[in-house]
Amino acid sequence: MDRARKSMFWKGVAECSGGDCQVAWDRACRSQEDGGLGVKDLYTQNLCLLLKFLHKVVTRDNAPWVR
Repeated sequence: MDRARKSMFWKGVAECSGGDCQVAWDRACRSQEDGGLGVKDLYTQNLCLLLKFLHKVVTRDNAPWVR
């Protein structure tokens, strides 16, 4: 998924090679405050959302394992 997204971001086509990319993808995924472009890394975003969901499930007040 990231490969296709990176290719569309840089060239507007389904695939691009390293020479077509203007900036390294890991640098593009950095926040703008850290000198990146602020593009969200899908793996990290997915992991964060799963952990947020897990936290909500575990800390629910009305869950049987919390009482």
